Amino acid sequence: MLSSKTSLSNNNRFPPIQFITELYNLYINFATHIYKKSGFYFWFNAETKKEYYATPLYFYKANFHLDFDNRLRDVYYKETELTDRGLKHPASIYFPFHEKFGLLLLRFLNSDLSNYEIANKTFFYAYGFEILRDLDRNYEFELKQNYGSNEEYLKATNQIFEDLQEKLMDLQQELIKAVTYIYNLDNIEELEKYTYAERFAVYLIKRMGKLYTYYKNDFIMRDSYSMKYQDLGKNNEYDLLDTLKNKKQVLSMSDTHKSNDLSSICYAILDELSKTPNYPIKKCQNLTSIF
Repeated sequence: MLSSKTSLSNNNRFPPIQFITELYNLYINFATHIYKKSGFYFWFNAETKKEYYATPLYFYKANFHLDFDNRLRDVYYKETELTDRGLKHPASIYFPFHEKFGLLLLRFLNSDLSNYEIANKTFFYAYGFEILRDLDRNYEFELKQNYGSNEEYLKATNQIFEDLQEKLMDLQQELIKAVTYIYNLDNIEELEKYTYAERFAVYLIKRMGKLYTYYKNDFIMRDSYSMKYQDLGKNNEYDLLDTLKNKKQVLSMSDTHKSNDLSSICYAILDELSKTPNYPIKKCQNLTSIF
């Protein structure tokens, strides 16, 4: 990205520096307008056991690897990394983050929510705070496009975390209860003959916990063949027909979810996981984590 401080030679090969500066400022204003209400987008590929997400991030103690060939990003924790002076980096569905199927849910189940820094290290560095904007209908906040400094960003997000900390802890315990039943982590003999999906359904129908209330803030954009043009539209008509005929299956579809509510996000992931056979969630022997 060009900076307004960029120095360019003032000859005929380059546009005037004033033009570059104005163009850059126009881009910033456009990006601010488009992304100031951006949320958390996520989708799955059950065949490859991957989940993908796109969301604005400030990259506090976080960085990412960029895979140009596959147009993917892989975020990782980096202790020495600070925000770019409190600047929000926009989401991109064309270079989404990717990770193991179900990892967001597992990270949250195992996260330490005792204070801001450790919660960031065990969870929020990868997903940011957009996912909390609709967690509590009685608590509203906005995330600025630019806080101006790392300190101002930390002041704002510390306050958000502290205000929602109890709600987050309650959500974590409710999800642990649900996962314990659905994946029979307590090894109850009577439950062994039932599938994850069957236990998931009964857990909701019988309202064994609060999980049945978590589905409301999830906007789903359905996938369809109409949206496959960019990837497959240049293929020959009969090549496509032969491919479908020979494989004897339809092209894979992947609905996209949009939510600013961590409870709804975890619900959608658990729903999708429960439909995936031979992909269990387990509890380690010392009972300190679920994986």
